[in-house]
Amino acid sequence: MEHTTEHDIDNESQINEEYKNKILNGSLEIQNNNKLQSIAFLSKLDIQKLTITYCEHIKPILNSKTVKELTLNYCDVENVNELNLQNLEVLNLYWNRISSIDSCMFKNLKELNLSQNNAKDISFLQGFYKVTKLQLQANKISDITVLTSLNLRELDISKNPISDITSLQQLSKLTKLNISSCQISSLETLKSLENLEELDISYFEGTWNYKLEKQTKLIKLSIKYVKNVNFSFLLQFPNLKELDLSGNLAIDLSIIQQMTQLTKLIMQRNQLKSISQFNQLINLEHLDLQDNLNIDIAPLCNMLLLKFLNLRGCSIQHLQNLKNLNLEELDISENKSINICGLQYLTGLKILQSEYNELKNVQILKYLVNLKELRLNNNEQLDITPLQYLIQLTQLILGECKLYDVSALSPLSNLEYLDISGNTIISVAPLKEMKHLTELYLDNNILSDFSELYNHQYFDQFEMDNQNEPSAEELSLSNKINSITDIITLLREVKYKRTTLKTKITLCKHKNNQVQQNSTLCIFSFTKNIAMLFKALNNQETQQ
Repeated sequence: MEHTTEHDIDNESQINEEYKNKILNGSLEIQNNNKLQSIAFLSKLDIQKLTITYCEHIKPILNSKTVKELTLNYCDVENVNELNLQNLEVLNLYWNRISSIDSCMFKNLKELNLSQNNAKDISFLQGFYKVTKLQLQANKISDITVLTSLNLRELDISKNPISDITSLQQLSKLTKLNISSCQISSLETLKSLENLEELDISYFEGTWNYKLEKQTKLIKLSIKYVKNVNFSFLLQFPNLKELDLSGNLAIDLSIIQQMTQLTKLIMQRNQLKSISQFNQLINLEHLDLQDNLNIDIAPLCNMLLLKFLNLRGCSIQHLQNLKNLNLEELDISENKSINICGLQYLTGLKILQSEYNELKNVQILKYLVNLKELRLNNNEQLDITPLQYLIQLTQLILGECKLYDVSALSPLSNLEYLDISGNTIISVAPLKEMKHLTELYLDNNILSDFSELYNHQYFDQFEMDNQNEPSAEELSLSNKINSITDIITLLREVKYKRTTLKTKITLCKHKNNQVQQNSTLCIFSFTKNIAMLFKALNNQETQQ
C-alpha cells in the first residue's frame, strides 16, 4: 500500500527516501496507487525485485542495473520498451494491453509472462533466446511457429484460438505444457514430447485418437471437461502423482482404483455417487470431491494419509466417517443439512471452511485448538461463543452471520485477519486487544463509534490518504453513520492532517516506541455516503 501525494512526486529526494524505507530484503511492492504516474525515481534505489500492481496511470520508464525481477500486473500498460533493465531475468506483465516487446531491451530475460494481453502476432518473440519459461494465456494468438526458435522448458498457451500445434514437436525440452481451452483438433504432436512432467489438455474437443505411451515422466496431468475419452490410457503413467479429472462424466473408477501411486486427485462435478474404489488409493494426501451431490463418503474412513479434503456442495449429512483421519484442511461448505458432530475428533485441523451451512450450535469447534483459519460466513443463526477457545486462530471470517455482539472474539489475540462484515454489530470494543490484526472488514454494520480502535495502545501514527483504491490491508467502514457531527468528532480525535478530500485513514502499528514502516495496521475505506460526509466537512472547515 502506498501513500504517495502530488507533493511527494515533486520532491524527488523525499520520495526516494520514502520508498527506500519500504524495501524489504531487496523487494519493493507498490499497489493500488493511481496517483503514481512515473517510476523513474526508483532508478537510484537498490531493488532486486519490483512488484507494481493496480497502478493504471503508470509510465514504465526505469533505468536500473539491479532489478532482476519486475512485475507490472493490472496496470493498463501498452508499451514496456522504454525500460532499461540490463540484468532483468523475470518479467511479469499479466493483464495489460501489450501487443509486442522489443527483445533487444531484454537480452537476459529467462521468464516472460504476457498472459491476458493483446498479443496476436508473436513473431517479436524470436529474439528471446534465453527465455525458458513463457506464459501467453488468454491472448489472440493463432500461429505459434515462432516458438520453435526458443529454448523453452515451460509453456502456457491456453485460452488462445490455436488450432495447429505441430510446431511444438520441436520443443523437445518442454517439461510443462498447458494447451487447455484452445481449438486443437489433434494431440498427435504430444507423442514427441517425452520430457513432459506436467500437462494440461483440459477442454479438448477434438478426436481422442492417440496414446501418450511415451510420456512416462508425467507427474501432473489435468484433463478437465473432455468428451468421448477412454481413460484407460492413464495406466501408462507409473510416475503420475497429481490428476485432475473434473467435469468428466461416466468415468470408469476401476481405472482410478489401479493408480495407487496418486497423492492428489481432483474430481469436481463428476456426478459421483460411490467412491468405494478409492479404498485402494492408500497414498492420497489431497482429495477434492466438490459438487458431487449425495456422494457416499464412507470409504474415506481408511484414507489415513489424507491431509486435504474438499466436500463442498456434496449434500453431506454427517462427518462420522472422517473421525479417524489426520486432516489438516477441510471444506464442508454448502452442505445445508450437515451435522458437524464428528469434527471434534479432527484435532489436527488447521484450516476449516463451513460456509452457507445454516449452522447454529458449533460447540464442538472448541476442541479444534490447532485451527489457524476458520470460515463460517453466511451461517445466519450462528452462536460464536465457542470460538473464544480457538486462540491459535490467525484468520477468521464471520460475514453475513447476523451477529450483533463479538465479545466472544476478544480472547483471540493472535488474529491477523478478521471479516465480520454484513452483520448488525454495534461495538468494536472487543477487538481493541488484537495486537496482531492487519486486516479488518466491517462493511455493512451499524457501527457509530470507532474510538476503541483509535485509542489502541499499539497505534502510534494517524495519517489521512486520499487514494481511492482499495488496499491489500483495509478496514472497510461502509456503515450506517447518520450524523456528520459524529464524523467531525471522530476525525478531530485522531488529529488528522487534511489537504484534500479524504477517503482513507492509515494507522501505523507501533512497537517499542518505533513506527514500523512496513507494518500498516489498517486502512479505513469509506463508501460514497461516507465520502460525501468528508466533503461536507471539508467545505465546512474551509468556510470557517
